[in-house]
Amino acid sequence: MKRILLFTVLFCLLGLAGANGQNTPTRNTYLKRIDELNKELKKSPVENYPSIYHDISGMHGKLGNTALEFEYYKKYIHYRDSLNVSYYKNKLDAIKSANEKHVWELQSDLYSEQIKRKNIQLILTGAIVLLLLLLIIDLIRGYRRDRNVIRKKREHVAKGLNPKSELLSRLSHDIRTPLNGIVGMVEVLRQTSLSEKQEEYMNLIAAASSNLLAILNNILDYTNIDPERISLEDVPFNVHQVVGDVSDLMVEKTNEKRLKLSTFVDPRIPDYLNGDPMRLKQVLIHLLKNALIHTETGEIFVSVELKEKYDNAFELNFSVRDTGRGFSKPELDNAFMLHDKTGPEMDDPMFEVNLGLFISRGIVEKMSGEIGAESTVGVGSDFYFTAVFGRADNIMPKAKTVREKLLQKLNVLVIDPNQTSLNIFARYLEHLGSQYGLCQKVEQAVEKIKQEEPYRIIFLNHDAGDNLATMVRQIKSAPKAKDTSIVLISSVGSLYTSKELISAGFEGVLNMPVKMFEMFDILVKICPDCLNEEEKESLAPPDLSSKKKVLLVEDNIINEKVARVSLERIGHSVDSAENGLIAIEMYRSNQYDLILMDLQMPVMDGFAATKEIRELEKQRGVPANERIKIVALTANTTETDRKRCFDAGMNDYIAKPFNHAELLRVLES
Repeated sequence: MKRILLFTVLFCLLGLAGANGQNTPTRNTYLKRIDELNKELKKSPVENYPSIYHDISGMHGKLGNTALEFEYYKKYIHYRDSLNVSYYKNKLDAIKSANEKHVWELQSDLYSEQIKRKNIQLILTGAIVLLLLLLIIDLIRGYRRDRNVIRKKREHVAKGLNPKSELLSRLSHDIRTPLNGIVGMVEVLRQTSLSEKQEEYMNLIAAASSNLLAILNNILDYTNIDPERISLEDVPFNVHQVVGDVSDLMVEKTNEKRLKLSTFVDPRIPDYLNGDPMRLKQVLIHLLKNALIHTETGEIFVSVELKEKYDNAFELNFSVRDTGRGFSKPELDNAFMLHDKTGPEMDDPMFEVNLGLFISRGIVEKMSGEIGAESTVGVGSDFYFTAVFGRADNIMPKAKTVREKLLQKLNVLVIDPNQTSLNIFARYLEHLGSQYGLCQKVEQAVEKIKQEEPYRIIFLNHDAGDNLATMVRQIKSAPKAKDTSIVLISSVGSLYTSKELISAGFEGVLNMPVKMFEMFDILVKICPDCLNEEEKESLAPPDLSSKKKVLLVEDNIINEKVARVSLERIGHSVDSAENGLIAIEMYRSNQYDLILMDLQMPVMDGFAATKEIRELEKQRGVPANERIKIVALTANTTETDRKRCFDAGMNDYIAKPFNHAELLRVLES
């Protein structure tokens, strides 16, 4: 490169030297003399004009400017006192003749001067362009060289990680398969008649299983640390449920440290959105672990706000605030960067938290969002992120409206010593248009009850007093509270039996952190008289009047059982096939309304089977709008997997482990 630059500089210098080579000193002397004579002419008396004009004419003659020589000689003749007419006439004729002869030479000289200037410009322009091209070529070569170096380094690191990654990937798959069965069977059990305590236990098993799946995703992320490798699903999910599951998972750990954990989900957010609930849980768990490890006293508050509503999407703002030690600016600047630690240091809980924040940044960026943090040392921190989710069809569109109408009919009183909890209730009840009151102490509540309209429901936090029974008696002592139903708010509600709660005067328990959908469910149970029959029916899972005949193509016995039980329970007829080849034969000889197709199977996979079925439909001349609906059953609903499904001819997909709501969605659509 240095040689090329030197050559370019020499090329420019030589060109400039050659272009200016004809500017001789003699010519410059004549021009300078003409300039001096012209200045002298302006100062001299008229009697000196002839000699000056004669000299100027002679200078132009030496320069070859015959036209100017002729003009100045005429002026010289004009100012002479006595003339030898014949002599000067012959002299003028000679100059005129010479002028005609040298006119072409003069024009040639002028043209040559112009050519020289243009040549200089072209040489300089060419040199600059050449230099720029050479620089661009060098930059491209350097970029390719650096990219190759980075690629080789990545390949070198991958050689060390791949064996572990592949092993963990296989282990993850082996664990995921039976875990999908557990999640599925829990979903089936939740659809049966359960006691209140059994339902609570089922919910805990479901939340724990779901979060175990998130941990498996974490394991794979730890072995594939590059955020670019993170893939996202795109399935309908309930953001209220996601936040509730995460808080249920973490509440035990916050209780151990005597921290208050609260959550709030903006009630304006739709019940169902399209996105990746498992990845969203991952991020929230990582941020909560970060808050938990840095907070010794006070509280942790998780909030989800509707930031922006688009035509087919919603942008949400998530925040995890704590009252921990806080972070300095240098710590915040590096919070989401991966710290280089190896060996024993990787066992440090701080390394796990740092790695979780790093992975969270990659997930959030994949969700078209941004992640950041604000903090004050000694006060606390706020770790926040945004994410964009698609609009999804509501499985039970009337249910939300009915629940909101129910609360509008009720007058509610909340007794809680924690101001954050009171603020959360206030925002929920305000949005729903409820009449409500807020108190931090039982004594205040009793006075409020005496002075205002009777309250239909009272939510009482177990921390508002020392003894539950005593607090209930204090409230019931007010005449207006005789017909009031009291619900216990407690982070340890599971420690009380139904008998103990009833004997203490409670009609239900709302576990902390408070979740709006659980509050609705309790109110429906306590106040059945507030709903008419039509409203009650809208809250129940829809009973599909159109029974369908379904072909279930699934090689895993557990997954097949879960899907079969879920479908048969709501009245559908189910046939099973363990691979794609058998499915094609069954499709040939039977009439089905829907095919649920697993993707990875022995003998023939779901992609090949779907293509074959679509080809059979073409041969039979089945119109496009009458072709059978084929829905993929897949554990990985990444963009690539979805594209493969649609390219093969499938109409939709369900992520494993699938739930009852998902089955209802594909059956109704």
